[in-house]
Amino acid sequence: MPDPAVSVLMAVRDVERWLPSALDSLRSQTRTDFEIVAVDDGSSDGTSEILRSATDLPVTIIRTLGVGIGRARNLAIEVASAPLFSVLDGDDMWLPCYVELVVGRLEADPTVAIVSPEVVLAVEEQITSRRYYADGYPLRWFEDDQLEHLAEMNYIVPLSTYRREVVDTVGGYDPTPDAIEDWDLWLRALQAGFRAGHVAEPCGIYRLRQGSTTSNRLKLVRGRIAILERLAATDGPVAEKARRSLRFQQFQLLVGEGKEAVRVGDRRKARASLVAAARHPDAQWYQRAGALAAAAFPRIGQAVMTRRATSLPARRVSKDTLQARQ
Repeated sequence: MPDPAVSVLMAVRDVERWLPSALDSLRSQTRTDFEIVAVDDGSSDGTSEILRSATDLPVTIIRTLGVGIGRARNLAIEVASAPLFSVLDGDDMWLPCYVELVVGRLEADPTVAIVSPEVVLAVEEQITSRRYYADGYPLRWFEDDQLEHLAEMNYIVPLSTYRREVVDTVGGYDPTPDAIEDWDLWLRALQAGFRAGHVAEPCGIYRLRQGSTTSNRLKLVRGRIAILERLAATDGPVAEKARRSLRFQQFQLLVGEGKEAVRVGDRRKARASLVAAARHPDAQWYQRAGALAAAAFPRIGQAVMTRRATSLPARRVSKDTLQARQ
């Protein structure tokens, strides 16, 4: 068997409902010179058996006990043998063209170290026509000032492929809990001088589901804050954009914590978080009104606050980025 062109990194846990579809998407590839390194991170359902039964695929299985997605991917990298790494979680899928187009782009273009394809969204079982988005905006690709734009919005999708040289240079994934390990890796790669490329054709399906990290808003916001605090402590234009993004995420955290406290009946914490959100300089008028109303009258105020709680304040995104999207 020839050496694989790409190693598929699969960090999985309790995904028996989705894993067969993910594996079938690998079987459907128009180009098959890949290997799979699957890390089963302590599954308690049928995930392990599904992996073991995939004898028609070139899969290596590693068993761990709850080490987390970042550490699991790092373990997969240690075992992987290919010069390129692709990420495919157990609840996502590749379209048949993925290896041909995404890996092919890296092989044909030595100037890029990461290739991010277009990706469509699935919500539970339903595959939609919507493209992957970030912070409520459809993704737009940026060829110039990639690092500065990435500090504002993670426009490099999770289902990307990158060169081994990236992790050899900047290290692997952040193993800490609640980390946004993909965005963190892309930022460190671009800070080190690597460039990213784009495939405009949809090549994958990214699934949103209950219980996944992306659907847990507070954990997601805390992970963003940790990354942005590191960037904000640096110098230059990237730091300024990171500080602007950081202020917005801190506001989102206050709102989220206040809403969660309202939900569980912790009126003292709800009042403290929501009043702080209302005083935040990035809060819009309706958000301030909703936060104060929710602090005083939780049932009434929460409905007002939810009206556009996840929308971006005008100062959230720079003028240059907004113009580029038009």
